[in-house]
Amino acid sequence: MLDMIPAWRIALAVCLTISANAVHATDRCDDLLDRESPAFAKQTPKEFDLTPGQGWRLLATEGCKAQAAVAIQRFLSEGDRPYHVYFHGAQMDATVGNYPAALEKLQRARRPEMAADSPFKWNDYVDAVAAFLRRDLDSLRRCRQEIAQRADVPGNAANLKVVDQLIDHFGKPYGEIFR
Repeated sequence: MLDMIPAWRIALAVCLTISANAVHATDRCDDLLDRESPAFAKQTPKEFDLTPGQGWRLLATEGCKAQAAVAIQRFLSEGDRPYHVYFHGAQMDATVGNYPAALEKLQRARRPEMAADSPFKWNDYVDAVAAFLRRDLDSLRRCRQEIAQRADVPGNAANLKVVDQLIDHFGKPYGEIFR
């Protein structure tokens, strides 16, 4: 029976089905963002940013990455927020391909009070992500070297694994690396 249907009609049906599913997913995610936004506004930075199943993480785990980025941007616009909210906002922006917004947030994710010789290499980690987004492999490798020198410090080893993933996938979209 299928051999009687022209190939272009089959292709058209497949494309329409995919488009309908994508629109449905966007609608579902937009509805989830609208429904949860009042709760997000009442959450502390820790609840919104660091608690599984809450805040932007609720959206991201549902596959609503663009809406998670919107939720973070709204949360950031409502007051003074800690560095880690900016960092996770940058990650979500980068995931959906908005590198300019991600780079802007990464500047706010840096911790200027942290000395360059601090054993925890947070700023080098942030700079590594920024270097990846700017397509600057030399800077990315320099940041990796700084983090690797103190891989014995809690947090650095986990961040080093992420930076190694960035190097291994250099040139690919950020959103394809961390699904």
